[in-house]
Amino acid sequence: MAAQALSLEQIACIQAELDVDPSRAAAVYSANGISSADYERQYAQLKTALSADEHKAQRFEQLRTYYRALVGPRR
Repeated sequence: MAAQALSLEQIACIQAELDVDPSRAAAVYSANGISSADYERQYAQLKTALSADEHKAQRFEQLRTYYRALVGPRR
């Protein structure tokens, strides 16, 4: 069974959670219904797309910063 395709927003949120507390990676992947390998593959694909689209890259970083601020206080 193929992993679900994650949206830009989902990847930004997952990455923000990992930025804040990398030790929670397994829990974050599980909560999002994805394996670490599937996430890493999709994140690598997104990074390639972001390198070709400055607007999308800026949006990703805005979302990541926003989500990081939301999940940061949980630490």
